[in-house]
Amino acid sequence: MSGRSGRPSSGRKRKQGIALPLITAIGIGTLLLALLVAVLPSGGSGDDGSDANSTVQVTPGAEEAEMRARLDKNPNDVDAMIILADLLANSGRGTESIQWYDKAVQARPDDASLHIAFGTVLMQYTYNLDAKLQFQKAHDLNPKDPQALYMLGQLFEHQDQPDLAQARAMYQQAEAADPGSVYAGLAKDRLSALDATPSATP
Repeated sequence: MSGRSGRPSSGRKRKQGIALPLITAIGIGTLLLALLVAVLPSGGSGDDGSDANSTVQVTPGAEEAEMRARLDKNPNDVDAMIILADLLANSGRGTESIQWYDKAVQARPDDASLHIAFGTVLMQYTYNLDAKLQFQKAHDLNPKDPQALYMLGQLFEHQDQPDLAQARAMYQQAEAADPGSVYAGLAKDRLSALDATPSATP
């Protein structure tokens, strides 16, 4: 199918069998890492680490609890919303993740990177029409950034009924938007792969 419209109801389950390219996970992970560095406390000065027990280990459950506690204290903490949404997405709770991302983009509508992160999660859970809108919004906000164009190419290439002509067009635009950038390079690689197997179907 070409995608779903609207937000998922609480009874919908995640569609199984979708395998997104590695760059999707890298993109979300990069955003999460940047946010963690920016908004979480450093945890104090530490020794030089000769004692293995001195290493602080943060589990996903503990991190989720921390973000929920932050949101209990400040329901408008957008950074906590984003981190929680990402944790939920990566643990298979797509419906709740999407709800938090939706709140985050409403609170921060001019953040192109946030729209890309939201679109990536929507694509992961096969809400392709919604994902397309988020990527297009990101592109409108920052036309010179090739990432949104690359992700649109991924969307067209990996949807249930691939549109390889549109995928190629998006990759070409991504490559032209900022030649030499990481996403331009990725787009070029995808173009080469598609050109090598023009009649292949996923």
